[in-house]
Amino acid sequence: MIVLSTAVAGGPFIGLLGTVWGVMETFAGIARANSASLTAMAPGVAGALIATVIGLLVAIPAMFGYNFMVTTIRGITQELDGFASRYATQIEHSYVDNRALAEEIKDANEALADRIVGAINGEPSNSSVAPLARNR
Repeated sequence: MIVLSTAVAGGPFIGLLGTVWGVMETFAGIARANSASLTAMAPGVAGALIATVIGLLVAIPAMFGYNFMVTTIRGITQELDGFASRYATQIEHSYVDNRALAEEIKDANEALADRIVGAINGEPSNSSVAPLARNR
C-alpha cells in the first residue's frame, strides 16, 4: 500500500520534472544552434514527452491498484468487525449469562420500575452503581 500510494503521488511529479527538463533542453538546443529549427528543438521535446508518458504509466495503474486494495481491505475489516461482534455476543450468551431472556427482561423492568418509584417519592438515585445491574 505504501509503494502504491507513493507511486500515485510521485508519478505525476516525475512527468512534470521530465517536462521541465525537456523544455530546458529545448532552450539549450536552440541556443546551441542559434535558431529555432525542428532539429534544435526535437530532442528536448521528445525527452519531455517520454518522461511525461513514463510518469503517467506509473501513476495511473498504481492509482487503480491502490483504490482496489483500499476497498478490499475496508471490506475485510468490516467483515472482521462483524465477526468479532457476533463472536463476543455468542461467548457472552454461552458463558456469562445463563438466564433466560424473559428473566432478564423481567429483572430489567423491575429495576427500572424501582428507579421510577424512587424518583417519584423523591429518593436520591445511587448513580455510582449501575441501576440495571443483575443480581447473581
